[in-house]
Amino acid sequence: MDKVARTQYGVPVSLPVCMGVAAVLHATFVLFIVFFEKRDWKVPRIVNYTAWTIQDDGGAGDARCGDDGVVCTVEPASIVEPGTLSLRWLSIGFHLVSFFFQALCLVLMRTTQGLYIRDILDGVNLFRWVEYAISAPMMIVLVSTLAGTFDYNIHVALVALTIATMMCGAASELVSSVENAIKPLYSDKVVKRTVIRRLQAALWVGHAAGWLCQLGTWWVVFKLLLVTLDNSLTQAPDDIRAFIIAINVVIGIFFVSFGICQLVSLLAKRRVVAVELTYVALSLSSKLILGLLLTFGVVSRDGLVDAQS
Repeated sequence: MDKVARTQYGVPVSLPVCMGVAAVLHATFVLFIVFFEKRDWKVPRIVNYTAWTIQDDGGAGDARCGDDGVVCTVEPASIVEPGTLSLRWLSIGFHLVSFFFQALCLVLMRTTQGLYIRDILDGVNLFRWVEYAISAPMMIVLVSTLAGTFDYNIHVALVALTIATMMCGAASELVSSVENAIKPLYSDKVVKRTVIRRLQAALWVGHAAGWLCQLGTWWVVFKLLLVTLDNSLTQAPDDIRAFIIAINVVIGIFFVSFGICQLVSLLAKRRVVAVELTYVALSLSSKLILGLLLTFGVVSRDGLVDAQS
């Protein structure tokens, strides 16, 4: 006999309780940072480009690269764009987004006559993917900045890859739910096998595409970190260096864990509530750890960054 306490629509009470706890903790972190922790790193917004420089114009004042007798070099260069990027407000932002969506999901559980819960029990939670598509890019921008780039074009590319990852995750869940829904509808076994096989192919292509997007994202992040470690981070204070390495490694592990969680959910389709609880726990843990490591390990040394350089 099932002794698990459930809501009126059949979902275990543990799910809304965990969502409520997550919402409270996200809100608590936001309030603490807004009102009690004012320190910040405001980093410059850099654009890298290719610079063509005339080394010897052969005595011609209006010479151009490519003219006879003109010697030019091609070198990487950068310019500083107006404005700065606040790591403190990025941290506030992804916690605020998570608070809003956790609270929204709790409201939907009570106001949609079970429709939202039915989606969860079918293995689909589009609101979760929308939240991740907003909050995860903020986390990636923060992590990649600490890893070693102020180039906001790289930030834009990483944001796009991260959003694409979440779209792949949502698409995989939707295809999986459609596959489950249409299985009883086909009496012709040949047609049924063909349709199911094609849906499964689409599901795994979407899931693999999500992994590919994250592979590209974290390749860039860890390559930046390794180059920074080799060339400049050795000059940083020991505690700052340790926290920056910890942030990159720990958040990288968490992002991989989200992918593993979906892989498990696609293979073990009946454990949808356990999977949803895991998503809530992973999201809360990754954001709290990132926020705490950033606040008390990095921006506590707020005098180290010159955003005007």
